[in-house]
Amino acid sequence: MRPERLALSLIFLVWSVANVSHAFMAPLAVRLRQPLHVEHLLPARHPEPPGGRLDTARPHEVPSGSPSRHCNAGKDSSHDYGTATLSEGRHPELIDTHWTQGNPIQLLRQGHIPPFTWTPPLFSPSNATAKKTQDDKSGKSFVDTAALERAIASPGLRSVPGMWTVLAEHCGAWNMLTDPSHSVPPPSLAASSSSTPLSLTFAQAHDVIRLAAAGLHALNLRQGDHIAFFSENSARWLLAEQGASLNGCPTAVRGASASVEELQYIYRTADCKAVVLQDLSLLRKLREAGGLSSKHGPPRLVIVLRPPEGMRERQGVGSGGGEGETEGGLGPLSVATLSEEPDCGPTVSLEELLALGARHLPHYLPPDLRPSDLHTLVFTSGTTGRPKGVMLSHANLLHQVRHIDLGRNPLPGDVVLSLLPCWHIFERSSELFALARGASLVYSSVRAFKADLQRYRPHYLIVVPRLLENVHRSIKDKLSAGSPVRRRLVATLSLLSLLYTRALKQALGLVVRRPASHPPTGSRRHLFLASFVSTLRRLAYRPAAALATCFLLPGALLADLLVWKKVRQALGGRQKLVVSGGSALARYLEEFYDAAGIPVVSGYGLTETSPVIAVRRAGRLRNLVDGGVVGFPPKEVELEIRALEDEREGAPEKRRQERTRKEVGSAEGKVGIVFTRGPQVMQGYYKDPSSTRKAVGDDGWLNTGDLGYLNPGTGDLVLTGRAKDLIVLSNGENVEPQPIEDAVVERCATVEQCLVLGHDKRQLSALVVVSPQGLAARGLLPPVEAERLDALVGPSAVLLGCQGDKTALDMEADRLNADESLVRAVQKEIAAALTQDPEEFRAWEQIKNLHLLLAPFNVQSGLLTQTLKVKRVTVQDYYKEAIDRLYAQ
Repeated sequence: MRPERLALSLIFLVWSVANVSHAFMAPLAVRLRQPLHVEHLLPARHPEPPGGRLDTARPHEVPSGSPSRHCNAGKDSSHDYGTATLSEGRHPELIDTHWTQGNPIQLLRQGHIPPFTWTPPLFSPSNATAKKTQDDKSGKSFVDTAALERAIASPGLRSVPGMWTVLAEHCGAWNMLTDPSHSVPPPSLAASSSSTPLSLTFAQAHDVIRLAAAGLHALNLRQGDHIAFFSENSARWLLAEQGASLNGCPTAVRGASASVEELQYIYRTADCKAVVLQDLSLLRKLREAGGLSSKHGPPRLVIVLRPPEGMRERQGVGSGGGEGETEGGLGPLSVATLSEEPDCGPTVSLEELLALGARHLPHYLPPDLRPSDLHTLVFTSGTTGRPKGVMLSHANLLHQVRHIDLGRNPLPGDVVLSLLPCWHIFERSSELFALARGASLVYSSVRAFKADLQRYRPHYLIVVPRLLENVHRSIKDKLSAGSPVRRRLVATLSLLSLLYTRALKQALGLVVRRPASHPPTGSRRHLFLASFVSTLRRLAYRPAAALATCFLLPGALLADLLVWKKVRQALGGRQKLVVSGGSALARYLEEFYDAAGIPVVSGYGLTETSPVIAVRRAGRLRNLVDGGVVGFPPKEVELEIRALEDEREGAPEKRRQERTRKEVGSAEGKVGIVFTRGPQVMQGYYKDPSSTRKAVGDDGWLNTGDLGYLNPGTGDLVLTGRAKDLIVLSNGENVEPQPIEDAVVERCATVEQCLVLGHDKRQLSALVVVSPQGLAARGLLPPVEAERLDALVGPSAVLLGCQGDKTALDMEADRLNADESLVRAVQKEIAAALTQDPEEFRAWEQIKNLHLLLAPFNVQSGLLTQTLKVKRVTVQDYYKEAIDRLYAQ
């Protein structure tokens, strides 16, 4: 047999054995516990949506001559939105609007607002068809996923809030939102018990969104009026934000943990007329700082998403002047104004907004939204300067919902755990993408994350690489605990599993090295010999790797049974996919989760691109290349890699505009700046045409500012760094800091975080956040001292900030830096990590000087963004004195 055929046969044999063993060994029990989705095997139980617009948002008007005050809000031949009934008599007062065991209850009691009884569409007496399709055991109707997919892809769906009508029609009885982690749910949305998690079906959420839209309209907010949303993760946020969108009000969003100055800047820059705040504490903080104001003056309306417990049962929003009402009929919360200015509008709770919406819903006509209408203003993280308002339209977000393909997309009933900030575009688009496929969204928090993994056992996790890194470290710490024999066994099995994973990828030709930043130099004879030796090495490499997989397979299977099974159970035990975005995933994290049998796909995007530019797909091993891979662009998205020289100051514009697709294809394997074009690209920066022109050319190509290349072996986009982060040494050499930082964190047990410095300097230096336990393991610190320092830092310092005082941490860090033997030991470990592979980093890419830190870069200190990306400029300003001392040595 020819060597090539033998090698291919070995590869096929190993590949087959690996797949069969992976499918039928330890993961088998996990897979059997997953729900079996058979709806695609059954005949369609719902009629096809009729042609024309599927956009929701325009319910029928009440006939002017109708003798009855009954309104079938939005009901037509193909959609049933439920029944709203207005009764004669006294105006009732809001008490509760929750559902019990899927049955509607009366929303209002006698008081100040006309009685409004709402029936969810699935349980409407007229909805016999939906009842017939209910499954006797689950109480849920089967979902025709093909019909749902066609409805979402239909051109008739013209806006983001239009999705909720489609989903209420196809998935009405399925759970949409669960929110167990936040303060008391509003009585209009959940059970009266404060301990009961908020839980809504698609039909219920659809009606709540319509109530919110009607309430905003009743308070004189019209299409085109901008509303600021300053809040963290919660189901309330999504419901209120989609209500604003249904009313045609673009939203300017940010987290409640942002600085007051940043919130004031966003409100002013976005020309907002109203604001939605997380709670009264944020309102008081803003009030003490002078309130909010834009060109329209102070807010016309302030909505508080989470009012205190004592304000849950309140007077409704009305104009009646009934007993117990305050001025304007707004109830007790209206005294908590945001500003002393006379023009400042009232403050209402979400409950009051929904009660007012219930009163006005029968007469409310949402505006006719177009795909090109502005949907939201998302302000950039400000890693390189002042935040800019990115204008994203309905068409931008709908492209992401329709065309992202993970290779294993969510199905109705799949649980998606939400942990990232809901106002961030990655989380926001991911939520819409999952919900558009009928998945159930569970809102979690940093403190409840571990408990929620076991409680809800999610099928999908949406995370950023830093969270995967934290989970990786936590798992490694637990695996290394116990007796010396156990530690050695776990370490050996883990190593065998990692080696097997790496050998398998190498045997399949999936490990491709990063292109050299400089071409090889020397005589023609020297270059020929180097090329010949490299070719021989590659030819022998894959058969040898295939043989290695055969020897490593038993150890990998044993590791799966004894080690990785517990890791999967710690994450809930039924993961279909972990989606990582926000930045490239380091190679060591890819290999770790791959060995553990936890499928991870990474994507790449920007706020300016809604955000996905490229994404990997599950089940396609050829995507697994040597770190930094982010996959392929979605449908209708174009990519281009342009040479750095073409984008520098003074480059001929004609050359930049005349690049052809042939030239782009020939650039595979060469590092350059990533450009993209397509329907996902923003409309521009709000009120900043000069920045828009710099980012987006006349031909529609957006300069991402990221460095990358197209993998010659697979065609994947591989990121190598950020152009703005590129370090140019005084000798003219260019250095990409990200690969160096990833290698240091991966290979050095003493290092938690690393930031490489050296722009315009002779050599590289670094700020290094050390691990006290890592130092103790190397014998550089006594164990008792390491535990004391760990207590100062705290268990979740990256997300929640350090537990100890900053002054105390700085003093301890100074003491570590004064210990020359300790600094030399850490520097020696870093040098060994960067010289592990002689071809990976060149001489000028070695770190020569260090400054040790104990306090990690974290969100609370402003050194990390909400998605845990390092603000390089801010960090360098923060530690300017220490950096100056490094280069003064």
